[in-house]
Amino acid sequence: MITATATRTVSTLGNAIEASYTIKDSSKIFSILRSNIYSDKMLAVVREYSTNGWDGHKLAGNEDRPLKVTLPTTLAPVFKVRDFGVGLSEESVLNIYTTYGESTKENSNDFNGTFGLGSKSAFAYGNSFDVISFFDGTKTMYTAYLDESNIGKIRKVYSEPTTEHNGVEINVSVKVSDIRQFNDTARKFYQYFTPCPVFVNADESFNLYMEDAHNPTIVSKGDGWCAYQTQNDVQNIIVMGNVAYNINLDAIPNKSIFFDILKRGYYSRSTPAYKIEAPIGAVSITASRESLEYDVRTIAWICNKVDSICEELARNIQVDVDNTKNSAWATANIVNTFNNGYSNQNAVILDKIKFDKNIAGFYQNHAISYVQSHMRKAQTEIGYTEMVSYGTYYNTPRLKPYKFSSLTPRNSYLFVANVADKVKEKDVNSHIRGVNSAFPGREIVRVNFPTDASLTAFKNHIMFADAQIVNIEDYPVMRYSSRRVSVPSQRGKDMGKAKVFEYLNTLHNTKSDNWEISDKDLMTDGGVYVRISNYDCATYAGGMREVLSLLQRLSVLTGEDSPAIYGIRDSVKEIGSQWVEASAYLVQKTNQYINENNIADKLAKYYGNSTNSEYFSMRGSILGANTKTAQSRYNYSTGKYDNSFSFLGIILQSDVETRTKQLIIQIADETKGLLTHSEEVFFTNTNPSMFGITPLNTTDVLIAEMLDINPLLTALYEQTFPESDSAKVIKMVTQLEKGR
Repeated sequence: MITATATRTVSTLGNAIEASYTIKDSSKIFSILRSNIYSDKMLAVVREYSTNGWDGHKLAGNEDRPLKVTLPTTLAPVFKVRDFGVGLSEESVLNIYTTYGESTKENSNDFNGTFGLGSKSAFAYGNSFDVISFFDGTKTMYTAYLDESNIGKIRKVYSEPTTEHNGVEINVSVKVSDIRQFNDTARKFYQYFTPCPVFVNADESFNLYMEDAHNPTIVSKGDGWCAYQTQNDVQNIIVMGNVAYNINLDAIPNKSIFFDILKRGYYSRSTPAYKIEAPIGAVSITASRESLEYDVRTIAWICNKVDSICEELARNIQVDVDNTKNSAWATANIVNTFNNGYSNQNAVILDKIKFDKNIAGFYQNHAISYVQSHMRKAQTEIGYTEMVSYGTYYNTPRLKPYKFSSLTPRNSYLFVANVADKVKEKDVNSHIRGVNSAFPGREIVRVNFPTDASLTAFKNHIMFADAQIVNIEDYPVMRYSSRRVSVPSQRGKDMGKAKVFEYLNTLHNTKSDNWEISDKDLMTDGGVYVRISNYDCATYAGGMREVLSLLQRLSVLTGEDSPAIYGIRDSVKEIGSQWVEASAYLVQKTNQYINENNIADKLAKYYGNSTNSEYFSMRGSILGANTKTAQSRYNYSTGKYDNSFSFLGIILQSDVETRTKQLIIQIADETKGLLTHSEEVFFTNTNPSMFGITPLNTTDVLIAEMLDINPLLTALYEQTFPESDSAKVIKMVTQLEKGR
């Protein structure tokens, strides 16, 4: 990457004495260059070697081929990045990896490298790392290490013939206590890395996270940007050279009103964020490459890009609105979907839209809506006699009609045309239940019409043209059963007689819809079952939701598909021996996993102080303090982002060495990394006695000492504090320790 440099013209007068700057203690400077510039050492390792690999692929012309990334595990605690680029000759390895400031990419904006520091970033984390080069049929391994001078050397270990593809593999040893945090760092970094690498040793939760991150819901997109959502938390980012940088709005002065689209408030998780692609070299980055450098050119580029995004959004919406000028309903679905999906922060976009005179009267407060006067006028022009909305009430599936006087158009509405004499009046609500069964989740609105002509007028009216309309007579009558469940009468009778059901893995509000009658025999057949009452599990407090959650977590743990679940009425007294109750199945499969993976001792240590709920909870917070980052929320009153940290996190991140900090690190080292992420997800909320596990109180003494030196810890360890109060927190902790 070409870095922006200023050209200076220097004039001197006379023969003044002058001297050039030099470096005296090179070991100190090397330490700064390889380690001190990085605030996140693990991220530096992941980022630098991954982007170097991506550069290698671009140089080889196969940039669509994914990297191969091996994640560290307890049995193999090594992080590896293997690229399939051009590889490195011996001369290149010995030159690039031993010379700070040496980069082969500083004269091109086709590649990431520029500072000549990234290839040494493993020294920020450890004292050595391996470089394996596959170059023109030869595989050569080198070991880079810090020697007694603290400057570092690289040594050729061996060389052998190979048929593997050219490229480079970097191997970095990872501390066992850092494995979970290292993998979490990799997960967060690779969520924006394209193409997504092929991962070795990734568990199911890691793969699911990657799948979701690389298949986001694109709400809108344009030239080099998109508004996106995933199941994970999303942020406004600039991606340059496959590295994502969060956009810090506080660092940009004199922002235009268009920056409102980037504001993310308390409910930001439910609103899209913006991902902006920047050409390599378009913006400046810090030497560590951890964040953007908000200099004049970077700020100017971001401002221009945000302005162009807003112009492009407005232009696209204007085209769509112009194409729907004969339908207020279609226009509303464009405008209201945009504003609801993006929140009112996008009002600046909608203010640029010009509506046709037939539509403009419905636009107010940045939305298309029909107020009472609009509805009255439409009723007069169309001639319908009544419009009624249906909704459920309390926690039952019963539908209740509601009259309304205003309406905000949206796609979820389904209009049901009830033309006079098409169905019997007494059967109207029963037909509505049939419609509701056919269109679950839709907001049903029944409209009574005196004639077919008035229905035609409704379909052609500017307020309702393009709305979805169905005829009530096209859907069957559905009655309520004695259990107040909306089911067809014959199915209700059959369900009432059956004793064994198979679960459909659904969570319908009408619980009987989640089951179908099974032909399994109670005495001769078998399977995994739960006792059911009123079509829900009678043995788990959380019902079938809890059962499904447990089985899903077990499936992720073992890698096996969940079994079919059968429901046997709790009134049945006798069943065959082939049936296995769900809780017994969970214990059986879990113990099998524990034995096959030999983790009983690890679990005993992991559960640690579970016999003391206060200690167990505190231990979880201590582990979390090592991984949780700052919580950031947009403060509308100040127009800035407020960062807050956990009490333990402030202690851990402080430069002040306290005994509490030492104990936090010691407790984390003893208990962290014992289990894989999927194992932790499963075992965190399970009782060890279920599996015959006796906890080992390995950290009792350490936590007791923490409570002794800091009596307020019990009340404070789960609290968060603003970043501005960090110094006060450390001062309080120091004073408490001195006064014990």
